[in-house]
Amino acid sequence: TGRTYWRKEEEGYALTEPERLEVERNFLAKVLALGYLLSKHKNSGQPYAVYAMEMTQGEDGEHLGGTGKSLYLKSIEKMRCQHYVDAQRIQEDRIQFMLQGVVRGVTDMVFMDDVNHRIDLHLFMNMITGKMVVDVKHASPFTLDFLDSPKVAFTSNHAVASFDDSLNRRIWFAAFSDYYHSDSELRGLKLRSPRSEFGKDLIDQYTPEEMNHFYTFMLNCISVWHKIHERVQPPMGDIVKRTIVRSIGEDFLWWCQEWFGPERLNTVVEM
Repeated sequence: TGRTYWRKEEEGYALTEPERLEVERNFLAKVLALGYLLSKHKNSGQPYAVYAMEMTQGEDGEHLGGTGKSLYLKSIEKMRCQHYVDAQRIQEDRIQFMLQGVVRGVTDMVFMDDVNHRIDLHLFMNMITGKMVVDVKHASPFTLDFLDSPKVAFTSNHAVASFDDSLNRRIWFAAFSDYYHSDSELRGLKLRSPRSEFGKDLIDQYTPEEMNHFYTFMLNCISVWHKIHERVQPPMGDIVKRTIVRSIGEDFLWWCQEWFGPERLNTVVEM
């Protein structure tokens, strides 16, 4: 999922040293993020939320999906108690009971899957960095202190909206290439998924031996996190580009791409 240059590799070309290091950094960032989420210990100086997103975006604003983001974060439920939220259905004015189901002393992680483009992550900053208020229908709400509250993670097909220093301090990106992808005539791609590549549903159809390897890997992620104990971001170039596009808007970008054609690019334009 971090093989940014998989096309080059599959055509038989060797990666350059910077390209190889970029792929390795992407892998390390994912390992550390998993270790952070799997570790129950919380540190008020490291109040991170993991945000899994694609590094690239298709032509004409096509949102790719199918890259393995949900599988990556959903795997944690095999070892920790995870509260799942269908974030595609979240609306800013209807989030009151979103955390219903979080249990004090039991729930380890809140997983908000497929955050839609309307949601501003600033809505969740308090629960990431401070106390978490859990509203329950037909019952009194209760508040979890930071050290007792679940960690938080998101997946989304969209870049982060209104990305500022506040979010930059708190968001830990997990970057996904389009190595796994859906059918796309526009991009000349045929479906490739974990199931099509391995012939089974990961992780549900693992053999006992494969599950043993899975648990060993996850425990190694925890070990690496406790050894390094620092947030390592993946290569941020493509993520920053997507964030800028989200900020200026795709309509304006399309206008720029048409207006600044070969005859206008890097030239003085008389208005």
